[in-house]
Amino acid sequence: MGFKLRKQPKSRLNAGSSATPKSQVHWRPCYLRRRVLLLFLFIFVAMIAALEALHRVSSAHYGLGSSVENLHYSWTYGPTAILTVVAAFWSRVEFQAKQNAPWQAMQENPQKAHTSVLMDYVSMIQPLSLLESFKNGHLMVAAGVICSMLLRILTIFSTGLLSLQQLQLTVAKGNASNSVGSALVNENRACLGATSLMAIATIIYVPSSKDTFVPWNPNRISSIAAIISNSSSFRKVLQGTGAVPMGVLEGLLVGRKFYTPWALDSNNFSIEIADDGRGEFDLDYEDISLTWRPFPSFIFRMITFIMVALVIAALEATLHVSQANNGLGDVSTDTYTHFIWTLVPALAMVLISLLFMSLDFNTRCLAPYADLRRAVEGSTFTQSMEINYLDSLSLVNAVKSVRMKHFAVSATTTAALISSLLTIISSGLYSAINVPMISKFDFIQETTWRDMADTYLSALYQQIADDEGEGVAIAGYILLDNLTFPKWTYGDLAFPQISPKSSIAGNSEGIFVDVTIPALRTSLSCKLQSNEELNATVVHNDNGITNSTLLSLDFNNWFGPISPHSIFGYLYEPNCVNSSSNAEEHNYVLPYRHQITYVWGEMGNGAQVQSVMALSCLDSPETFNTTTRFSLPNLEITQGMPPLTDESSAEIAPHLFVPFLKDAYLPFFEVLVSSKYSITRTDLGDESKKEKAQQFSQFVRASANGTLANDLLHGNITSRDRQRLIQDAVSTRTLEALLVSMIILGIWGSALLNTDAILPKNPCSIASVASLLADSNFLDRYKKVIDDPSSKSTAQALFPNSRFLLDWWNDGPLSGTSTEHRGLETDDRFTIYLIDENHGLNLVAMCKVAKRQVKMPQVLE
Repeated sequence: MGFKLRKQPKSRLNAGSSATPKSQVHWRPCYLRRRVLLLFLFIFVAMIAALEALHRVSSAHYGLGSSVENLHYSWTYGPTAILTVVAAFWSRVEFQAKQNAPWQAMQENPQKAHTSVLMDYVSMIQPLSLLESFKNGHLMVAAGVICSMLLRILTIFSTGLLSLQQLQLTVAKGNASNSVGSALVNENRACLGATSLMAIATIIYVPSSKDTFVPWNPNRISSIAAIISNSSSFRKVLQGTGAVPMGVLEGLLVGRKFYTPWALDSNNFSIEIADDGRGEFDLDYEDISLTWRPFPSFIFRMITFIMVALVIAALEATLHVSQANNGLGDVSTDTYTHFIWTLVPALAMVLISLLFMSLDFNTRCLAPYADLRRAVEGSTFTQSMEINYLDSLSLVNAVKSVRMKHFAVSATTTAALISSLLTIISSGLYSAINVPMISKFDFIQETTWRDMADTYLSALYQQIADDEGEGVAIAGYILLDNLTFPKWTYGDLAFPQISPKSSIAGNSEGIFVDVTIPALRTSLSCKLQSNEELNATVVHNDNGITNSTLLSLDFNNWFGPISPHSIFGYLYEPNCVNSSSNAEEHNYVLPYRHQITYVWGEMGNGAQVQSVMALSCLDSPETFNTTTRFSLPNLEITQGMPPLTDESSAEIAPHLFVPFLKDAYLPFFEVLVSSKYSITRTDLGDESKKEKAQQFSQFVRASANGTLANDLLHGNITSRDRQRLIQDAVSTRTLEALLVSMIILGIWGSALLNTDAILPKNPCSIASVASLLADSNFLDRYKKVIDDPSSKSTAQALFPNSRFLLDWWNDGPLSGTSTEHRGLETDDRFTIYLIDENHGLNLVAMCKVAKRQVKMPQVLE
């Protein structure tokens, strides 16, 4: 029996119709519409512009800018997250292009079975579907697959798109400084090329974005059933083939050509067979069992779960190594080395994600059939015939499956949704950062402090006086003008000069050394006295020349002159003993301890002293150990890193000479109220502020001088130019949590729905689904359908109180057809059949679950 192909496709329209073919076939996939494709094109062009702009800015400014720790995850996860979202939406474009390809081909011209009813792009892996689409001339499928593959590659490369590097920058004043900046690495050009290809591939879709090829969404079982009900020749060929494997079905259909004739009404849409000259055929009997197992099979899924558990253990082990050893190892940030720790983890996470997505695809694809097969009482129209989990986003499927009580789909879809986050998190898993490298190094003490025995040289006295006067001036500059401390001093500390015992290898810029070194300071033992202890009185002095008011205290009668309602401050130096003529000549005294008294207060009305305080201090030299940080190569004390003093090692050094100038402390009150450490003038008259003045007294000290000595000092040199590969703890814990949840959800989904042996063949082609419907007992009802056969209104109109089963059926010829010409010895058929609620139990009893004996198709010449 043959079918002749008409020469003019337009003649397929009913006579007298003025409608064009494409106006009658009105369903168009959502993501293949022109506005959606133009939006994707705009996104790809924007990505190209953004990548090029970032590259130019990074090249011109040695990076995109400085980064801080709280922004680390933003620029690490950001690019990968954006590409992951774009890839998720583009996957819908790819799927709908694959799903639409056979229908488009059959509408244009009669097609061979392998390019039409047997064509299955949906379940193919992407490289294979790309080759098949080029071979079959389906450019829309090829473009969709290319974009998806490029997006996946871009997602992997985006994990290393931005990297953090330490740079040496020269500022306007000519001072070099370190700055941590984020810079684009060299895969930017690869990303630009890939994104450009995606934009070009998207343009292929635009010309055909308004074409329509089927009246409804063909992804649902009910939609295929409606088409098969009108396809008498195609249905007749497929009768009795529900249980045959794919190889047998291919042998039956190969050599024939298929097309979809134009129809004025959507309920007349059909698949027909063109005249191919093939003769009659018969079936040979063979034992056939339902043995089709989609990849990954149940055993392979268990192996996958074990492998993921091993990955979790490996992540935990490497994290412990990284934390224990301050990194996993020394690395270099040259052009290619960084690919190891950016791309390899991302590639591993992509492989895991692909495995879980394959598991989820099988579950979503077979869930309606499993519901038909598993339920003894049958499945409702909504839960099986109408449901479609393939053409939706993962989040939509997760919600829909919960509502439909398909919890296996909920579990695997959630696991697949989580798996899409793996690549994002892996982008921040490893990073190369500058880790200080500490090595021991010895230093020689070049100078020490002068002994008392050296102070009687008259030539030295003058040098001391001159140097000390300069030291007092410098101290004033530090307090008043924010001048930094001179070399070998910091605050009130003076240090001996040191030098490295041997030369330091390599570039010492940016390196610092921590040395335990002795320091000298003058120790002030101070006593604060208040008004009650001082017995302050006011004395009027009238010597005939001047008439003044003076302040009298227990230890001195002449402080003044003072005025009513004024704030005053004075310095008192008591006479020192053991002085010599040389000492008097140079205006200093020799005993190593000197007493200074500061007096301040406020006068009230008349001769009333409102408040008065005195601070008496006795100074002496004191030595102690400090841990001081010097920056190389000039051994300058690092500003902002004050030396750490060991107060337990402090001791008075009576043999050391501390010079003393009479005028050294005269600017005390001026500095007290005007320097950067100042207090207000009114605080001098407030007894409650006495602690501030006492604290400030620590800033005015005498300095020390030294002579040659050679003591060995031990230090630790810290170099910051060593880069270590660090495993991020936050990213590790996040990845571990995601992987654990994926294992739990995967095991749960596999336990609820084992996809092995549900069907005899892959249901992703038109012919395979049609073979399960060719012998059904409800197809004639669809001839009354005008609207979408998968709609709720159709279910209410055609199948009220009905249930469906996928099993062996032997209720005689179904839907008025006969199989006598096929040579079948029994009427048993593996098919989807209808159970009306009125006859439910009686019809279920007629179902036999057994091996089916069918004949292999052979063509009789």
